[in-house]
Amino acid sequence: MAGVKASIELQVFRQAAGVWFDTIIDLVNGYAIPDILQKNGNYYKDNVFNIVQRVDQVTLTSDVAQNAIVLNCN
Repeated sequence: MAGVKASIELQVFRQAAGVWFDTIIDLVNGYAIPDILQKNGNYYKDNVFNIVQRVDQVTLTSDVAQNAIVLNCN
């Protein structure tokens, strides 16, 4: 089976961040985190994932070893 290989410069992602970052945030905000029950009786229950930062406070870097783009909220 043939694969596809492509590369995109990180600067392209940085330029597009203002356009698509809010969409990504809308998709992940409010995501329900599964309940975690531990053997010792402690538990995490009814939690959700939210990000409240704007794109100008987020840095984009590349992780070549993992073939990934990393969004870091400081």
